[in-house]
Amino acid sequence: MAATDRKTGAGSLLKDQSLSRIRFLNALLGSMPIVNPIVRTIQQSGIKRRVGEVLLCIPLLGCSAFLLNAFLGGDAVLGVVSRSSPARFRSSS
Repeated sequence: MAATDRKTGAGSLLKDQSLSRIRFLNALLGSMPIVNPIVRTIQQSGIKRRVGEVLLCIPLLGCSAFLLNAFLGGDAVLGVVSRSSPARFRSSS
């Protein structure tokens, strides 16, 4: 995501270093010292996404898994943690 000069059309060598496209999230992430190791890990992994996008995907995937489990009739608490059905805990007497 190199910046481009509108007048000359020439690309700049400077990369966009923003952590998120959402201004509020960008300011919030920029003020947190724990974000630097996360940025480094994302860069080393080769993911071409911003930190804000990666961090917002985590709760999205968690909620999706929870809803999928709820629609499939799983137990709300045990299903998310261990994906165990109550039948596993019954004694076979």
